[in-house]
Amino acid sequence: MPKRIAAALLSFLLCACASEPPPPPPPKPKHVRHKPTPPASAPATEEAIEYSPDAYLLHLTLAELALEANPADVSASAADFDIVRSYTLQKQSEVSLQPVILLEYALKDQTDHKRIAIPFAMPHETDDFPTLSEAMARLDTLSYTMYDLRVAVVSLPAPLPLEDEGGNPSSAEAVISSRLQPLIRKATPLDPMVQARIELQLTRFFMRNKYKEPAYLAIENAKQSLALVDETSGDPDATRGLSKEIDAQEGLLYKTMPFTFTF
Repeated sequence: MPKRIAAALLSFLLCACASEPPPPPPPKPKHVRHKPTPPASAPATEEAIEYSPDAYLLHLTLAELALEANPADVSASAADFDIVRSYTLQKQSEVSLQPVILLEYALKDQTDHKRIAIPFAMPHETDDFPTLSEAMARLDTLSYTMYDLRVAVVSLPAPLPLEDEGGNPSSAEAVISSRLQPLIRKATPLDPMVQARIELQLTRFFMRNKYKEPAYLAIENAKQSLALVDETSGDPDATRGLSKEIDAQEGLLYKTMPFTFTF
């Protein structure tokens, strides 16, 4: 009897296995097409800086002051010469008119007067002169006497390319003189009314920064410029208003920075 039961169970299992579907065949491997990795793009090169005419003028002046402070060390003026050189190598298309502050001074124990040109932006509505601050910071390293300051416009033609002429002190000084001084000699004054207002702003700048001699020069020049205003063609009310501002600023200058004579 037990043998019959075992045979029946075996027969049942064999029938069950025969009724199940066969397992599916393994999937065929898919062919993956190789896509080459594109080469990494080269890093973008830094674009060359384009310098404006005011940067050219400013750094000619700053290079001059750096050489005066360190006559034998051209490295002190190298950064300024790099900007000057870069400007001269740019494509130049037209003459530029640039408002400037002309400073005339003499170094201690020297009789020759030196003149530099400091550009500024127009229209000028404030008492701030960032480029003048840079130039005065360089002048502060020197012992000098200020003789005059004027507001004018210089005409900047396309300059000749500059190569390595700033490599030694004598050639650097010659480059500065040959490029800066002709521009200064040909400078023309602004409209008297505009000039008087800017000279008043310069007075406030110099007073705020504790430069007594330049402040007195600026206020005196403001009065002289205002005296040149043609009352018949100008605005009388504007002229009188500016005159009152100049008088008030002069009184404040005498009070806060009294001028003393030394003998």
